[in-house]
Amino acid sequence: MPVGIIVRTESSSPSGIWLSRDAVEGDAEIQRQLQVYAATEYPQLVNAYPAKVQAWEEAAAKAKADGKTVPVKPNPPALAGHFPFHPYAYSAGRFEYYGANYISRIEPVAGYAVRGLVWDQGKNHTGIAGADQSVVMPALLRCWRAA
Repeated sequence: MPVGIIVRTESSSPSGIWLSRDAVEGDAEIQRQLQVYAATEYPQLVNAYPAKVQAWEEAAAKAKADGKTVPVKPNPPALAGHFPFHPYAYSAGRFEYYGANYISRIEPVAGYAVRGLVWDQGKNHTGIAGADQSVVMPALLRCWRAA
């Protein structure tokens, strides 16, 4: 019979920060996806980035001239396995690397017996550039079960 509920939440948090670093770095499928991203998608994003910055500079100049709000400058692409920066959701000291919430929110309660969990991912993806939810969520469950 359940005797309590443990709430370990963080608004707007991607799934990657809820895994331990060992779980991310030791998961073969996550590492395979990161290698594919580094070899294929990342170079394409790097090549496309100057055009994005140029388009932003033009839009920013037009917005300033029209007295409107300047759009947010695009961030450079994240390296494989690194944490992409999203200015709308993150600020200094928050979600700086994958595993951050595992250390602060999961490790302290790892000794408790848990019979279930509720997870609402929302739209913040994994927070690990190159890894998708189809591999991160199973890794997260394995990580938590092991803990």
